[in-house]
Amino acid sequence: MHDKVIKSITLFTILVSACVYSFTGFVPPGRETIYIYPFENETPRYGLENLIMEKIQAAFISDGRVKLVSADKAKIKLKGVISSYERTVFSYTGTDEVEQYRLTVKVELTLLQDTVTLWQHTLTKWVNYPPDEDEDVALEQLCTELGNDVVHGVIEGW
Repeated sequence: MHDKVIKSITLFTILVSACVYSFTGFVPPGRETIYIYPFENETPRYGLENLIMEKIQAAFISDGRVKLVSADKAKIKLKGVISSYERTVFSYTGTDEVEQYRLTVKVELTLLQDTVTLWQHTLTKWVNYPPDEDEDVALEQLCTELGNDVVHGVIEGW
């Protein structure tokens, strides 16, 4: 009976360890540190580049696998251009009143290692929100999700 308990505990420990490991993932060699250039904003939305930069940095810090460093210490560098910002009506009620708006942001991303381009990717992110919600609240949510997507793309590729 004692052996069964020990074997069960051992098996449980191995399974839990395997699950924890699979959730954290790994960082490909050469991507342990990153510098993020200030993003260019080609849209009329003032300050959007600052909000996106803040959310991407927060996502890297929260994830913890890749460290933000200065340009001279970074193994990889990320450049971004915000090429589009749109707020459109997504849906109407039966009485032709706005039911939801859609906020869409498009960012052109380039990941560099030294002078070599590792990848270029266009990331389009959108969020729907009701007319009684502040557009800035929806934009915060969108940029947070965009930041998480960028971290995923840098670590795991698109």
